[in-house]
Amino acid sequence: MLFKEDTNRKRLMSLIAAICLFLTGCGFHQPTYNGNRISNENQFVLEYSVMNTTETHTFKLTEGDKIETEIVSDEGEVSVEIGQSGQEPVYQGNQISTGTFQVVIEESGNYQITVTGKKAKGSVNFTVVTPE
Repeated sequence: MLFKEDTNRKRLMSLIAAICLFLTGCGFHQPTYNGNRISNENQFVLEYSVMNTTETHTFKLTEGDKIETEIVSDEGEVSVEIGQSGQEPVYQGNQISTGTFQVVIEESGNYQITVTGKKAKGSVNFTVVTPE
């Protein structure tokens, strides 16, 4: 009789494991990103109905350039960091509200913009403006 109980216990454990795997894949996780992205040498735009991830873009900038920034935060949290690799960020903001601002570049180089969303809905727009 012990053999039959072990077989039933194994079947039950296998069934429980299969149900757990099924439920894990059935949409109980949140989508990572649902939206549009535009990125080129002068602009980095994200428009999203869901953002639970980090997106990055790198600009090659010259001293005196400005990054005009527009953020629309409809829901959730959005954080932004702008800076050169290995250096202190020239801008860092957490849980940013809707608004606009400029970042003036004081040193030429490659600047990475990192946008992190947590249950976020809205948009970010970074545009490089070169002085004339």
